Amino acid sequence: MIVTTEWMRINYDKFNKSLFGGQLPMVRFAINNRLTRAWGRANATISWRNGTVTPVLIEMTDKRDMPENAQDSILVHEMIHILDYYTNPQHYVTKRHTYRGLTYVSVRGYDSHGSWFQSECNRINAMNLGFTVHTKVAKWQSSEMRWSEKEQEKINKKNSEGAIIGYIRKIGKTAVKPWFKVKTNKLGMRKYIQEITTYSCYRDWSAYVDWYRSFDENDIRLKNQTSRGWWTASDEKDKQIRGHKMEFIERTVINPDFEDTEDVNKMSDEDYLSWFDKALNTMYEKIWTNSKKINQYELTEPNSNLKVVMTVDWKADNINLNFNGVKSLNLKNSSFVLNKSKYAKIVYKYVKDNGLITENKMKNYRQIIREAIEEVINGEMVANDVEVRGIPGQRTFLKKVSDDESIIATE
Repeated sequence: MIVTTEWMRINYDKFNKSLFGGQLPMVRFAINNRLTRAWGRANATISWRNGTVTPVLIEMTDKRDMPENAQDSILVHEMIHILDYYTNPQHYVTKRHTYRGLTYVSVRGYDSHGSWFQSECNRINAMNLGFTVHTKVAKWQSSEMRWSEKEQEKINKKNSEGAIIGYIRKIGKTAVKPWFKVKTNKLGMRKYIQEITTYSCYRDWSAYVDWYRSFDENDIRLKNQTSRGWWTASDEKDKQIRGHKMEFIERTVINPDFEDTEDVNKMSDEDYLSWFDKALNTMYEKIWTNSKKINQYELTEPNSNLKVVMTVDWKADNINLNFNGVKSLNLKNSSFVLNKSKYAKIVYKYVKDNGLITENKMKNYRQIIREAIEEVINGEMVANDVEVRGIPGQRTFLKKVSDDESIIATE
């Protein structure tokens, strides 16, 4: 079963009467597909002028397809938060005496899933209604959960496209962790590039960004927000690139005057083999699919500026590889098709033995692309404007919207 706002409204009224004696106030209901770790959220407004807490909204997601009793459990969980807001405003707002009078401030340290919440769960669970309510998602709920058809399609597409990982080389962070790792998608990468190459302020703290594509599950599952990232040491970065078999895409130069004093640009033999394996396959597939129109294709290895031109002679069963216009290598087409990865090793050994790869320095180039930087964190909530309490899955957000009012949201 997939929830709707109408289902939420009907069952809120039902449970309000049967579980809470009809004392809960009427609130709005919404489907929020930005909820990822949380399965529901209860929202209220806080007035700092008179210390009142007003419940306003319950949000759930239609990403998850579960039996109705599992959805009931989530809804009742959020209704307990509504009850807490409505009957116990002192849990969230406290009086404070100042020199000029009385003011109200937020209560720090209150656990919205603590003993009071647990006592309500125990009271309701004792009724044996066919579901149990918990402070966080229970194993029985997780085991019953399936992604909705629409969400599963998005997940499959996301997995097939992979993740775009950017490593930003930070100026002044050369000693321990010089890289800031970000995760995005293809569109987000272009927006990110637009942002960092447009504003000169980025040159003060960033040198360049190395972009990679990863199909590793750990990278795909990372939060897709370009405003967040992870400080990373050089050895850890190299380990991630090799271990996750990332494919190098390009480098975006932010500060062309920056000279990298660390030996962080070197590529290993394994990295080059990976590139040649991919390059040979790409060129051959381009020629194969357009064999009636073209019989030649070229690529430039981005780290050493090595230009590779592939020419296929179908009748002679021959593939010619030309490197920088000075060296050539001939391969048997039919043999190449049977074992392409083997020929990647042959080609790399050939160019290395002939001195065609001498410096493994990354190619510096700039790419300006249209579009504006994407909004992050649910459109409204900005990281430095939100007080977050608790742990993931049991969090309370407090966001100031004016001097007199704030929004509180408990998951």
